[in-house]
Amino acid sequence: MNCYYHPETTIVATCQDCSKGLCKNCSDKFNIQICVSCNRNRGATEKSTIMKELKWMIGFPIIAMFFNLGLISKHAPSIGGFSYIFIFYMLIAIVSGWYKLNKLTASYFLFLPLIGWVIYFVIKLVLSLYVGVFIAPFRIYKNINRLKEINQIETIN
Repeated sequence: MNCYYHPETTIVATCQDCSKGLCKNCSDKFNIQICVSCNRNRGATEKSTIMKELKWMIGFPIIAMFFNLGLISKHAPSIGGFSYIFIFYMLIAIVSGWYKLNKLTASYFLFLPLIGWVIYFVIKLVLSLYVGVFIAPFRIYKNINRLKEINQIETIN
């Protein structure tokens, strides 16, 4: 069998995603045995997932602050700019913690009655805040660095 991209060369591996034959040069391009088009697809999917998370991390706090700004300033007119930054960070922390806790959610929660879902939601929301306070900066940093890596990989290909 010959390489999908270099028909004159025999294959030494196959792509993990699409099973196309890869020659030595094609199989050595990435850390795993994957063709260029499948790697591009994986990069696009990962980029989309990261962008979705970053949009939620920034969009949710902006929208929440916009709707609650009048409410906050009515009840606490002396609230300062630092307090707004603190509230904004706490909202980012909730989103960041929520994404992290989504990876830990067990499947047996799917069979809870409605009151179980309400309790689960409240507990997860509180835990998201506590977890997110610590991991939000790291998740933002990791996501931005990963986006840079994906963009570098795209420019190489």
